[in-house]
Amino acid sequence: MTSHQPYQTITHYKVSLTIPDDETTEVIIKTKSAGVCFATSPDDALNQTNTENEYSKQSYASYIMSYVRDNLWNIDVADTNLTYTDEPTIKLMTQEELKDFQREVVSLNGF
Repeated sequence: MTSHQPYQTITHYKVSLTIPDDETTEVIIKTKSAGVCFATSPDDALNQTNTENEYSKQSYASYIMSYVRDNLWNIDVADTNLTYTDEPTIKLMTQEELKDFQREVVSLNGF
């Protein structure tokens, strides 16, 4: 008879999404959770955790999104970290592109 023992499990998550109607903005949320698994060995615990994770992706994503939505308003912008990830892209604009850009900015600001 094999003896089951408690193993701590720590699962790391990364949820990424794009905002509807804004294909340029990607939000990435990284987090982790801890749990307990009763298994016969570390490999057994890992297999159980991997199986559970495979069938729980949507529920974990839903929980994480709800948690972030409920807590986002409590975050002070001074506690955030913005990192530039690449060199700026510079492109000469035509007059028509400039007018289109100006119209888009005004439209996005509700005018």
